[in-house]
Amino acid sequence: MVKTFQTPAQQYAHDKSNFDIFNDYDFLWGKESDSTTPWSESDILCLCEKLLESSLASLLDSRRSWNTRKEIYFWILNESDKNPFSFNNCCQFTGVDHDVIRDFVMQKFKPQLLRQLH
Repeated sequence: MVKTFQTPAQQYAHDKSNFDIFNDYDFLWGKESDSTTPWSESDILCLCEKLLESSLASLLDSRRSWNTRKEIYFWILNESDKNPFSFNNCCQFTGVDHDVIRDFVMQKFKPQLLRQLH
């Protein structure tokens, strides 16, 4: 009888006690389903609050990259964005006055932004 050599990967593949993330998806997460769980109003409110809080904290945090801060700055300034999670929509949904925050951000960051762009 000739014994063939198997690599560790081949040995691993034949061992049925090993876990395979692709074949054992159902074990980890349950059966795949085409249906989605609807978001409740409180879920959306929480997401909007966290998005505003995180964005403003990142904008004010000088340890964040300039590109990240600039992206947040332009997200706040974009008044025509129709995205459900636009700055205006998040403010409106959470009851925050978007004009007050926008004015503060423009006052604080416009000089810095102009220096960085030139």
